Amino acid sequence: MFGRTAARFARFSSKAGKGARFASTTARVSRSAKAGVLLLGVGAGVAATTALIMMSQRESEYNSNVAYALAPELATAMKRSQPTPFSDGNEHAAFVTIHLAPNADLREVARAAAKLQDVVAKISPESQEQKENGEGAIAGVGFSPEAWEQLDRLVPGLGVPSKLHHHKARSGPYGDMPNTGGDIFLHVKSKTSGLAFEVVRAFVNSLPRGSVMRVEDGYSFTFQTNRDLTGFQDGTMNASGEEERAHHALIRGEKHSDGGSFIIHQRWLHNERELHKLPVPAQEAVIGRTKESSAELDPLPKSSHVYRTSSRIIRDAKGNEVKIVRQSMPFGTVGGDHGLLFCAYSDDVSKFDRQLDRMVGAEDGIADATMKYSKCVRSSYWYAPNVDQLRKLA
Repeated sequence: MFGRTAARFARFSSKAGKGARFASTTARVSRSAKAGVLLLGVGAGVAATTALIMMSQRESEYNSNVAYALAPELATAMKRSQPTPFSDGNEHAAFVTIHLAPNADLREVARAAAKLQDVVAKISPESQEQKENGEGAIAGVGFSPEAWEQLDRLVPGLGVPSKLHHHKARSGPYGDMPNTGGDIFLHVKSKTSGLAFEVVRAFVNSLPRGSVMRVEDGYSFTFQTNRDLTGFQDGTMNASGEEERAHHALIRGEKHSDGGSFIIHQRWLHNERELHKLPVPAQEAVIGRTKESSAELDPLPKSSHVYRTSSRIIRDAKGNEVKIVRQSMPFGTVGGDHGLLFCAYSDDVSKFDRQLDRMVGAEDGIADATMKYSKCVRSSYWYAPNVDQLRKLA
């Protein structure tokens, strides 16, 4: 919310014990806001500090109605979860799609993939507390819906989440969202890009020989304190704090899948040169926020990215927010492809469906204007099993 530097400072200040997790989201936002002002106000000047305060106030107001106490059901799901769905981001990340060879033995591949944490521990042996403070690397593994359904037939008692379903290709007036598939997904968060690469290489090499047909690995970085390459702030209204992120990311109340999570991963190629040809107010209308302070526009254009995807706008049949936990980061080079590696976690795949449908205009005929300036070249859904399911696979 305030950039990873401020978020890391907030993590340091909350190490008084596990009991700190029971604090309300509102209290955490307040502490993070103070930390962000302290860190950013000194070097970034009055304008940056003012923008930060505006964001913290907006986020505090939003979270005042959703202070998440750590209910037993949520606590259980968090204990059973892999480390990636609700943990903080880091300076770098890797998002990896692995396509298996036609003759690969999926059962043996899954057996090896389930031992991911052993691979990570050898490369990044830091303690859990150090990793919570941003040192070293953490990683999580996911399986395509098709692969997981097949594994459920091979492994007794594995269990398929009730809300699991497949990704479908979509088309809209400004572009497509293809279903690019894959079999295994790997998400790494790390202090350095070299460490992320090392974890990815070791994981791929740990899979059975000859089982991998193709690896699509993307490596990302932080940019201008949590901004997208377009210059706009990214994730302003994302869930803040472990409990709130876990509440939206983790499956709860299912015997086998409790603590698991659904993942969407997309690769977007930006054409920010075309976007930047527009006057700043026109750019802001495309996104739905001011460029400097990330304040939401009022009135909010219905074709803006915020209007098409914001949980404040999108509601389910019961009137609840359709909120996901975004973990996206910029990627690329100046001379080659660059843009956004979009990744998000959710307790319900239908939340992804709603947002994608609204982006291509399938819901009300209005498409997301950002698709005029960014092209989706990869898109897929995944299931990140809980640790008990991984043990069964291993």
